Amino acid sequence: MKRHDSARVAALVVNRGRSWIETEEASEALALFQKIESTFEPGSVEVVWSQYLAAIAVLFRDRAAPPSAFDQSILDRAEPLGLRPLILAERMEFARKRNDPMTLEMMAELQAEITPVKVATDQQHSYALGVAFFLIGNLQRAAGRYDRARESIARARSFFRPAILSHQVEIAHCYYASAVCRAMTGGNYAEEVSAIPFGAEFHRFADALGTLTRSHSAWATNRLGDAIEHAERASLVFQQIRFGAYGVRAKTLCALLGAWRRLELGASPDEVFTHLGQERRRLLGMLGNPSEIEVLKGWISHARPSRVIGLLQFASAYNPDWTRNIGPFQLPPILQENSEASPYLEQATCSSLAEADASLRSTMRIAHDARLPLLAD
Repeated sequence: MKRHDSARVAALVVNRGRSWIETEEASEALALFQKIESTFEPGSVEVVWSQYLAAIAVLFRDRAAPPSAFDQSILDRAEPLGLRPLILAERMEFARKRNDPMTLEMMAELQAEITPVKVATDQQHSYALGVAFFLIGNLQRAAGRYDRARESIARARSFFRPAILSHQVEIAHCYYASAVCRAMTGGNYAEEVSAIPFGAEFHRFADALGTLTRSHSAWATNRLGDAIEHAERASLVFQQIRFGAYGVRAKTLCALLGAWRRLELGASPDEVFTHLGQERRRLLGMLGNPSEIEVLKGWISHARPSRVIGLLQFASAYNPDWTRNIGPFQLPPILQENSEASPYLEQATCSSLAEADASLRSTMRIAHDARLPLLAD
Protein backbone atom coordinates (compact mmCIF):
# COMPACT_ATOMS: atom_id res chain seq x y z
CA MET A 1 0.00 0.00 0.00
CA LYS A 2 1.37 3.41 -1.02
CA ARG A 3 0.18 7.00 -0.76
CA HIS A 4 -0.59 7.21 -4.46
CA ASP A 5 -3.29 4.56 -3.79
CA SER A 6 -5.26 7.17 -1.85
CA ALA A 7 -8.40 7.21 -4.01
CA ARG A 8 -8.62 3.42 -4.14
CA VAL A 9 -8.07 3.00 -0.40
CA ALA A 10 -10.58 5.73 0.43
CA ALA A 11 -13.19 4.05 -1.76
CA LEU A 12 -12.54 0.73 -0.01
CA VAL A 13 -12.91 1.96 3.58
CA VAL A 14 -15.75 4.39 2.89
CA ASN A 15 -17.86 2.08 0.74
CA ARG A 16 -17.22 -1.37 2.21
CA GLY A 17 -15.65 -0.87 5.62
CA ARG A 18 -18.90 -0.46 7.59
CA SER A 19 -20.35 -3.81 6.52
CA TRP A 20 -17.01 -5.61 6.67
CA ILE A 21 -16.52 -4.95 10.40
CA GLU A 22 -19.81 -6.66 11.27
CA THR A 23 -18.72 -9.94 9.71
CA GLU A 24 -16.47 -12.64 11.14
CA GLU A 25 -13.60 -11.07 9.16
CA ALA A 26 -13.34 -8.07 11.48
CA SER A 27 -9.76 -8.99 12.50
CA GLU A 28 -8.61 -8.71 8.87
CA ALA A 29 -10.33 -5.34 8.63
CA LEU A 30 -8.57 -4.10 11.78
CA ALA A 31 -5.19 -5.12 10.38
CA LEU A 32 -5.89 -3.13 7.21
CA PHE A 33 -6.98 -0.07 9.19
CA GLN A 34 -3.72 -0.13 11.14
CA LYS A 35 -1.75 -0.26 7.90
CA ILE A 36 -3.73 2.67 6.51
CA GLU A 37 -3.02 4.75 9.63
CA SER A 38 0.70 4.16 9.25
CA THR A 39 0.66 5.06 5.54
CA PHE A 40 -1.54 8.16 5.15
CA GLU A 41 -1.75 11.57 6.81
CA PRO A 42 -3.73 11.75 10.11
CA GLY A 43 -6.23 14.22 8.65
CA SER A 44 -6.88 12.24 5.45
CA VAL A 45 -10.26 10.72 4.76
CA GLU A 46 -8.66 7.27 4.72
CA VAL A 47 -7.27 7.59 8.25
CA VAL A 48 -10.32 9.26 9.81
CA TRP A 49 -12.61 6.58 8.39
CA SER A 50 -10.20 3.82 9.41
CA GLN A 51 -10.06 5.06 13.00
CA TYR A 52 -13.85 5.40 13.12
CA LEU A 53 -14.37 1.88 11.75
CA ALA A 54 -11.65 0.36 13.95
CA ALA A 55 -13.29 1.69 17.12
CA ILE A 56 -16.66 0.25 16.11
CA ALA A 57 -15.10 -3.06 15.10
CA VAL A 58 -13.51 -3.43 18.54
CA LEU A 59 -16.84 -2.57 20.16
CA PHE A 60 -18.62 -5.27 18.15
CA ARG A 61 -15.89 -7.84 18.76
CA ASP A 62 -14.77 -7.16 22.34
CA ARG A 63 -17.63 -5.08 23.75
CA ALA A 64 -15.04 -2.41 24.56
CA ALA A 65 -16.22 1.24 24.52
CA PRO A 66 -13.37 3.37 25.93
CA PRO A 67 -13.84 7.16 26.26
CA SER A 68 -10.65 7.65 24.23
CA ALA A 69 -12.14 6.07 21.10
CA PHE A 70 -13.63 9.34 19.83
CA ASP A 71 -11.49 11.99 21.46
CA GLN A 72 -11.00 15.64 20.49
CA SER A 73 -8.25 14.73 18.03
CA ILE A 74 -10.46 12.68 15.74
CA LEU A 75 -13.31 15.18 16.12
CA ASP A 76 -11.04 18.01 14.94
CA ARG A 77 -9.84 15.96 11.96
CA ALA A 78 -13.35 14.78 11.08
CA GLU A 79 -14.96 18.23 11.02
CA PRO A 80 -13.41 19.46 7.70
CA LEU A 81 -14.59 16.19 6.11
CA GLY A 82 -18.23 16.80 7.12
CA LEU A 83 -18.06 13.97 9.67
CA ARG A 84 -18.45 15.94 12.91
CA PRO A 85 -22.02 14.61 13.57
CA LEU A 86 -20.76 11.06 13.06
CA ILE A 87 -18.02 11.36 15.68
CA LEU A 88 -20.30 13.08 18.18
CA ALA A 89 -22.92 10.38 17.67
CA GLU A 90 -20.44 7.55 18.14
CA ARG A 91 -19.10 9.28 21.24
CA MET A 92 -22.66 9.23 22.59
CA GLU A 93 -23.17 5.59 21.56
CA PHE A 94 -19.96 4.50 23.30
CA ALA A 95 -21.04 6.40 26.41
CA ARG A 96 -24.35 4.53 26.32
CA LYS A 97 -22.54 1.21 26.03
CA ARG A 98 -20.49 1.86 29.18
CA ASN A 99 -23.46 3.36 31.09
CA ASP A 100 -21.86 6.79 31.28
CA PRO A 101 -24.11 9.20 33.27
CA MET A 102 -23.38 11.91 30.68
CA THR A 103 -25.01 9.96 27.82
CA LEU A 104 -28.34 11.78 27.88
CA GLU A 105 -26.59 15.16 28.01
CA MET A 106 -24.58 14.12 24.95
CA MET A 107 -27.78 13.14 23.19
CA ALA A 108 -29.44 16.47 23.96
CA GLU A 109 -26.42 18.42 22.68
CA LEU A 110 -26.28 16.33 19.51
CA GLN A 111 -30.00 16.78 18.88
CA ALA A 112 -29.66 20.55 19.29
CA GLU A 113 -26.85 20.59 16.72
CA ILE A 114 -28.33 18.39 14.00
CA THR A 115 -32.11 18.76 14.28
CA PRO A 116 -32.19 22.13 12.43
CA VAL A 117 -30.18 20.71 9.50
CA LYS A 118 -32.35 20.05 6.45
CA VAL A 119 -29.80 19.51 3.66
CA ALA A 120 -26.38 17.87 3.83
CA THR A 121 -23.40 19.57 2.19
CA ASP A 122 -22.07 16.40 0.51
CA GLN A 123 -22.18 12.58 0.61
CA GLN A 124 -20.00 12.26 3.70
CA HIS A 125 -21.99 14.87 5.61
CA SER A 126 -25.18 13.11 4.55
CA TYR A 127 -23.83 9.81 5.87
CA ALA A 128 -22.76 11.45 9.13
CA LEU A 129 -26.19 13.03 9.70
CA GLY A 130 -27.98 9.80 8.89
CA VAL A 131 -25.89 7.78 11.33
CA ALA A 132 -26.27 10.47 14.00
CA PHE A 133 -30.06 10.36 13.84
CA PHE A 134 -29.99 6.56 13.72
CA LEU A 135 -27.85 6.35 16.86
CA ILE A 136 -30.18 8.75 18.66
CA GLY A 137 -32.94 6.34 17.70
CA ASN A 138 -30.78 3.48 18.92
CA LEU A 139 -30.50 5.11 22.34
CA GLN A 140 -34.24 5.76 22.42
CA ARG A 141 -34.94 2.11 21.55
CA ALA A 142 -32.53 0.87 24.21
CA ALA A 143 -34.34 3.06 26.76
CA GLY A 144 -37.78 1.80 25.75
CA ARG A 145 -39.10 4.75 23.73
CA TYR A 146 -39.96 3.21 20.38
CA ASP A 147 -42.37 6.01 19.56
CA ARG A 148 -39.57 8.58 19.70
CA ALA A 149 -37.08 6.23 18.05
CA ARG A 150 -39.36 5.85 15.06
CA GLU A 151 -39.20 9.61 14.47
CA SER A 152 -35.39 9.66 14.74
CA ILE A 153 -35.00 6.73 12.34
CA ALA A 154 -37.27 8.46 9.82
CA ARG A 155 -34.93 11.48 9.95
CA ALA A 156 -31.95 9.16 9.49
CA ARG A 157 -33.49 7.61 6.39
CA SER A 158 -34.08 11.05 4.89
CA PHE A 159 -30.30 11.56 4.66
CA PHE A 160 -29.28 8.16 3.26
CA ARG A 161 -29.21 7.59 -0.51
CA PRO A 162 -29.80 4.06 -1.93
CA ALA A 163 -27.55 4.77 -4.92
CA ILE A 164 -24.50 5.28 -2.67
CA LEU A 165 -22.84 2.02 -1.68
CA SER A 166 -21.68 3.24 1.72
CA HIS A 167 -25.26 4.20 2.59
CA GLN A 168 -26.86 0.88 1.69
CA VAL A 169 -25.94 -1.08 4.81
CA GLU A 170 -27.20 1.81 6.94
CA ILE A 171 -30.49 1.85 5.03
CA ALA A 172 -30.90 -1.85 5.77
CA HIS A 173 -30.36 -1.17 9.47
CA CYS A 174 -32.87 1.68 9.33
CA TYR A 175 -35.60 -0.41 7.74
CA TYR A 176 -35.18 -3.21 10.24
CA ALA A 177 -35.13 -0.72 13.13
CA SER A 178 -38.29 0.89 11.75
CA ALA A 179 -39.93 -2.53 11.61
CA VAL A 180 -39.00 -3.16 15.24
CA CYS A 181 -40.50 0.20 16.21
CA ARG A 182 -43.71 -0.66 14.37
CA ALA A 183 -43.79 -4.05 16.09
CA MET A 184 -43.36 -2.44 19.50
CA THR A 185 -45.94 0.31 18.95
CA GLY A 186 -48.64 -1.66 17.15
CA GLY A 187 -48.00 -0.44 13.61
CA ASN A 188 -48.27 -2.45 10.40
CA TYR A 189 -45.54 -4.17 8.40
CA ALA A 190 -46.22 -2.63 4.99
CA GLU A 191 -42.58 -1.67 4.42
CA GLU A 192 -40.08 -4.39 3.61
CA VAL A 193 -36.29 -4.21 3.68
CA SER A 194 -36.14 -6.42 0.58
CA ALA A 195 -38.11 -3.84 -1.42
CA ILE A 196 -35.14 -1.46 -1.39
CA PRO A 197 -32.95 -1.71 -4.53
CA PHE A 198 -29.73 -2.85 -2.88
CA GLY A 199 -26.73 -3.82 -4.92
CA ALA A 200 -25.35 -7.36 -4.86
CA GLU A 201 -22.98 -6.43 -2.02
CA PHE A 202 -25.81 -6.09 0.52
CA HIS A 203 -28.66 -7.99 -1.10
CA ARG A 204 -28.39 -11.12 1.06
CA PHE A 205 -27.90 -9.08 4.24
CA ALA A 206 -30.97 -6.99 3.44
CA ASP A 207 -32.91 -10.14 2.54
CA ALA A 208 -32.05 -11.73 5.90
CA LEU A 209 -33.16 -8.60 7.77
CA GLY A 210 -36.38 -8.60 5.78
CA THR A 211 -36.93 -12.25 6.65
CA LEU A 212 -36.44 -11.47 10.34
CA THR A 213 -39.02 -8.71 9.98
CA ARG A 214 -41.46 -11.19 8.44
CA SER A 215 -40.95 -13.43 11.48
CA HIS A 216 -42.08 -10.58 13.75
CA SER A 217 -45.05 -9.93 11.47
CA ALA A 218 -46.11 -13.59 11.48
CA TRP A 219 -45.86 -13.71 15.28
CA ALA A 220 -47.95 -10.53 15.62
CA THR A 221 -50.73 -12.12 13.53
CA ASN A 222 -50.61 -15.44 15.41
CA ARG A 223 -48.95 -17.45 12.61
CA LEU A 224 -46.45 -19.19 14.84
CA GLY A 225 -45.29 -21.76 12.29
CA ASP A 226 -44.47 -19.04 9.76
CA ALA A 227 -42.68 -17.01 12.43
CA ILE A 228 -40.43 -19.96 13.28
CA GLU A 229 -39.71 -20.70 9.62
CA HIS A 230 -38.73 -17.10 8.87
CA ALA A 231 -36.47 -16.91 11.95
CA GLU A 232 -34.75 -20.17 10.95
CA ARG A 233 -34.16 -18.91 7.42
CA ALA A 234 -32.80 -15.57 8.63
CA SER A 235 -30.40 -17.33 10.98
CA LEU A 236 -29.12 -19.57 8.19
CA VAL A 237 -28.51 -16.68 5.79
CA PHE A 238 -26.73 -14.57 8.40
CA GLN A 239 -24.44 -17.50 9.17
CA GLN A 240 -23.75 -18.09 5.47
CA ILE A 241 -22.70 -14.48 4.89
CA ARG A 242 -20.67 -14.52 8.13
CA PHE A 243 -22.74 -11.96 10.07
CA GLY A 244 -22.37 -14.06 13.20
CA ALA A 245 -24.01 -11.81 15.79
CA TYR A 246 -27.12 -11.44 13.65
CA GLY A 247 -27.22 -15.21 13.16
CA VAL A 248 -27.13 -15.78 16.93
CA ARG A 249 -29.96 -13.31 17.48
CA ALA A 250 -32.16 -14.94 14.84
CA LYS A 251 -31.35 -18.40 16.22
CA THR A 252 -32.30 -17.27 19.76
CA LEU A 253 -35.58 -15.86 18.46
CA CYS A 254 -36.26 -19.16 16.72
CA ALA A 255 -35.62 -21.04 19.98
CA LEU A 256 -37.99 -18.77 21.92
CA LEU A 257 -40.72 -19.21 19.31
CA GLY A 258 -40.19 -22.97 19.38
CA ALA A 259 -40.47 -22.96 23.18
CA TRP A 260 -43.75 -21.06 22.93
CA ARG A 261 -45.13 -23.64 20.49
CA ARG A 262 -44.16 -26.55 22.72
CA LEU A 263 -45.79 -24.90 25.73
CA GLU A 264 -48.94 -24.43 23.67
CA LEU A 265 -48.91 -28.17 23.01
CA GLY A 266 -48.69 -28.96 26.71
CA ALA A 267 -45.00 -29.69 27.26
CA SER A 268 -43.54 -29.01 30.71
CA PRO A 269 -41.26 -25.99 31.20
CA ASP A 270 -38.33 -28.23 32.21
CA GLU A 271 -38.61 -30.05 28.86
CA VAL A 272 -39.09 -26.90 26.83
CA PHE A 273 -36.31 -24.71 28.22
CA THR A 274 -33.50 -27.28 28.31
CA HIS A 275 -31.59 -25.88 25.32
CA LEU A 276 -32.23 -22.15 25.81
CA GLY A 277 -28.94 -21.23 27.49
CA GLN A 278 -29.11 -17.99 29.49
CA GLU A 279 -32.78 -17.57 28.64
CA ARG A 280 -33.65 -20.80 30.48
CA ARG A 281 -33.49 -19.45 34.03
CA ARG A 282 -35.28 -16.23 33.08
CA LEU A 283 -38.12 -18.13 31.46
CA LEU A 284 -38.44 -20.53 34.39
CA GLY A 285 -38.74 -17.46 36.61
CA MET A 286 -41.38 -16.01 34.29
CA LEU A 287 -43.39 -19.20 34.73
CA GLY A 288 -43.15 -18.97 38.51
CA ASN A 289 -40.32 -21.34 39.43
CA PRO A 290 -39.48 -20.19 43.01
CA SER A 291 -35.77 -21.01 42.73
CA GLU A 292 -35.36 -18.65 39.75
CA ILE A 293 -37.33 -15.63 40.95
CA GLU A 294 -34.38 -13.76 42.45
CA VAL A 295 -32.29 -14.36 39.31
CA LEU A 296 -35.16 -13.05 37.21
CA LYS A 297 -35.66 -9.96 39.36
CA GLY A 298 -31.97 -9.11 39.18
CA TRP A 299 -31.96 -9.46 35.40
CA ILE A 300 -35.09 -7.36 34.90
CA SER A 301 -33.62 -4.35 36.69
CA HIS A 302 -30.83 -3.85 34.14
CA ALA A 303 -32.09 -5.60 30.99
CA ARG A 304 -33.20 -3.90 27.80
CA PRO A 305 -36.91 -3.01 28.19
CA SER A 306 -37.90 -4.80 24.97
CA ARG A 307 -36.29 -8.03 26.23
CA VAL A 308 -38.22 -7.85 29.49
CA ILE A 309 -41.57 -7.01 27.97
CA GLY A 310 -41.08 -9.67 25.30
CA LEU A 311 -40.45 -12.45 27.83
CA LEU A 312 -43.23 -11.21 30.13
CA GLN A 313 -45.60 -12.58 27.51
CA PHE A 314 -44.57 -16.08 28.67
CA ALA A 315 -45.67 -15.12 32.19
CA SER A 316 -48.93 -13.68 30.94
CA ALA A 317 -49.77 -16.79 28.90
CA TYR A 318 -48.35 -19.66 30.97
CA ASN A 319 -48.03 -18.51 34.60
CA PRO A 320 -51.48 -18.68 36.23
CA ASP A 321 -50.09 -16.94 39.32
CA TRP A 322 -48.30 -14.05 37.61
CA THR A 323 -50.12 -11.51 39.80
CA ARG A 324 -48.48 -13.01 42.93
CA ASN A 325 -46.38 -10.68 45.06
CA ILE A 326 -42.76 -11.78 44.61
CA GLY A 327 -41.21 -8.91 46.54
CA PRO A 328 -40.13 -5.50 45.23
CA PHE A 329 -37.89 -5.24 42.19
CA GLN A 330 -36.88 -2.48 39.83
CA LEU A 331 -37.89 -2.29 36.20
CA PRO A 332 -35.51 -1.19 33.44
CA PRO A 333 -35.12 2.60 33.24
CA ILE A 334 -37.28 4.23 30.55
CA LEU A 335 -36.33 7.44 28.75
CA GLN A 336 -38.52 10.48 29.25
CA GLU A 337 -38.23 13.43 26.86
CA ASN A 338 -40.24 16.63 26.68
CA SER A 339 -39.68 20.23 25.67
CA GLU A 340 -39.81 21.51 29.23
CA ALA A 341 -36.96 19.52 30.78
CA SER A 342 -33.75 17.73 29.95
CA PRO A 343 -34.15 14.03 29.05
CA TYR A 344 -34.02 11.70 32.03
CA LEU A 345 -34.52 8.04 32.93
CA GLU A 346 -37.54 6.92 34.94
CA GLN A 347 -37.21 3.63 36.85
CA ALA A 348 -40.31 2.17 38.50
CA THR A 349 -40.52 -0.49 41.24
CA CYS A 350 -43.03 -3.35 41.11
CA SER A 351 -43.92 -6.41 43.17
CA SER A 352 -45.45 -8.80 40.61
CA LEU A 353 -44.85 -9.79 37.00
CA ALA A 354 -48.34 -8.60 36.04
CA GLU A 355 -47.63 -5.20 37.57
CA ALA A 356 -44.30 -5.05 35.74
CA ASP A 357 -45.99 -5.75 32.42
CA ALA A 358 -48.66 -3.08 32.98
CA SER A 359 -46.12 -0.51 34.16
CA LEU A 360 -43.71 -1.05 31.25
CA ARG A 361 -46.47 -0.91 28.65
CA SER A 362 -47.81 2.31 30.13
CA THR A 363 -44.42 4.03 30.38
CA MET A 364 -43.32 2.81 26.93
CA ARG A 365 -46.64 3.91 25.34
CA ILE A 366 -47.52 0.35 24.25
CA ALA A 367 -51.10 -0.96 24.09
CA HIS A 368 -51.97 -3.36 26.90
CA ASP A 369 -53.08 -6.05 24.42
CA ALA A 370 -50.34 -5.66 21.77
CA ARG A 371 -48.56 -8.88 20.78
CA LEU A 372 -44.89 -7.95 20.87
CA PRO A 373 -41.80 -9.68 19.45
CA LEU A 374 -40.26 -12.15 21.89
CA LEU A 375 -36.85 -10.78 20.89
CA ALA A 376 -37.08 -7.43 19.12
CA ASP A 377 -33.56 -6.00 19.47
